[in-house]
Amino acid sequence: MLNQPSSVPNFRVCIADFGTCLVYIDPVDEYLCAEGRGTPPIQSPEMVTVNQAKQKERSTYDRRKHYGAGQASDIWSLGCLLYELLTCQFLFDANDFSQFFVRVTTDKKELFSEPKKELIHNDEDLLKYLHFLLVRDHHRRPLISEAISRFKNLKIKMQTF
Repeated sequence: MLNQPSSVPNFRVCIADFGTCLVYIDPVDEYLCAEGRGTPPIQSPEMVTVNQAKQKERSTYDRRKHYGAGQASDIWSLGCLLYELLTCQFLFDANDFSQFFVRVTTDKKELFSEPKKELIHNDEDLLKYLHFLLVRDHHRRPLISEAISRFKNLKIKMQTF
């Protein structure tokens, strides 16, 4: 591991995606990303549903409602990306959209199947952290400052994933 003098890495990692980078002036501007964008397997539940919400022919359409994904969507994607970095596999398979949609947007399915848990060696601390990030209701997801704070206290067992 890059000639590390100890088990504590002597480097920092910064992850950034400037694909739809915007400067937000107020919370309303946060929802400017109103199209399904991004890598499907790491899209948040609200991003997965955004295109359906905009369809005027649906009975649930409301022109006054802000549709789209905000900063909470990035927290979901961060959780999915962390899992992928540790396992080299997507947490959610987007090949079958209907199954993917149900798994991501409803509480009918567990977020982590047993094989997915095994890929991270059933690490309880890591699973708790991922569950902390991967909350389907975007209003209940943590802020980035909370995610960073909890990550700093996370003790990931340095195993070969």
